[in-house]
Amino acid sequence: LISALAIAALANATSYDRRGGQMTWVAISYFLAPVLGVPLATLVTGQFGWRVAFLVSATAVGLCSIIVRAVPLPALPIADAPTGQPREGAFRKLWRLSTHSRSARNGLVSAFFVSGGLVGFTAFLGVWLNQGFAAGTGRVGAIYAVAGLGAVAGGALGGQLSDRFGKRVFAARGSLALALLLVMVPAFTWGLPLWILIAVTAFVASLRVAPLQALVTEVVTAEERPTYIALRNGASQLGIASAVAGAGWLFTFMGFMGVGFLCAVLSLLAWASLKRMDDPHDADRATEPKRRPLLRRIAVSAVVTLVFMTIALPWSLSFLVTKARTRPDERSLPETPATFGAAYNDVSFQSVDGNTLSGWLLPGGDRGVTIVMSHGLFRSRFELLHRASDLAALGYTVLVYDLRRHGQ
Repeated sequence: LISALAIAALANATSYDRRGGQMTWVAISYFLAPVLGVPLATLVTGQFGWRVAFLVSATAVGLCSIIVRAVPLPALPIADAPTGQPREGAFRKLWRLSTHSRSARNGLVSAFFVSGGLVGFTAFLGVWLNQGFAAGTGRVGAIYAVAGLGAVAGGALGGQLSDRFGKRVFAARGSLALALLLVMVPAFTWGLPLWILIAVTAFVASLRVAPLQALVTEVVTAEERPTYIALRNGASQLGIASAVAGAGWLFTFMGFMGVGFLCAVLSLLAWASLKRMDDPHDADRATEPKRRPLLRRIAVSAVVTLVFMTIALPWSLSFLVTKARTRPDERSLPETPATFGAAYNDVSFQSVDGNTLSGWLLPGGDRGVTIVMSHGLFRSRFELLHRASDLAALGYTVLVYDLRRHGQ
């Protein structure tokens, strides 16, 4: 509610050609949360527990209410119903606001996809960092702080640039770039490149905030802005709920890569819906001479080629290879090392990116040597069963295991 009223008040106080710069402060305020809030929460939680963290949050909400009382928002115009006519009902007004123009409809649709694509990703980022790289609350908090710094920078820059180059163009292209970054992050392992990529992803995501707020406040009249923005906030929350539910299901079966692909699709849908909105800035630039698009085509071709060679081709080939139907179904075989007279233990362990692998550990004698045996393509640990049992009989300790997407 506070967000909707504040944005409406700012929009009413600013002309459209300067509104992106005004909404910059909204974007910066949004993204100061991960810079300040998340590290503070991880510190408080680690030292004092969750109850104190919630108490700090409640105190912050109380402080917010004091600020609102001390700095009241400007009064917004409210038109009275014509004499003799009943006031328009709430549901009828909401329906009219959401359907009266193409831009109004796509403003709500874009809110669903923009918020869903971003929050669905960030909701499982910390889980991935913890499970895949054993990152504790301190390191997770630090990487969210780095992302927050990138987001603050993007929020500060997006509004200023959109006033010059166009709100719709900036928001749409930001969503397109974000879709690419969301499928890149899960392909990286822990290290400085991952930290930089997460910060760049946050930067690109936040570039859209100020242009979006400026754009959507122009699709309705001044008196309708609070209601429309509140309606749009509701669409955002529905998008978040849907994306997090879908991402949670995908995370179980496909890991963080599945989450990345889902959120990339949502960002592409956000781009498509934003492209269908009208921007008064575009009409002002219609009379300007058009520049040759050769440089842009070269840049787009280079980016597409880079993505195909570094992400799409390796990922699709590995998927096709490991999902091949030529693999014998060895999982149904009843044999174990005990079948050949060898003692063994069922073991499991994690790869560096969080995949759980399983196998058999055959304890040996007094040779003091452990042999790790990896099976071939399309096969499983059963391929090595005879040789592992023979080596164990010779006094070696042997580990046989299933590679990812093979065997168990």
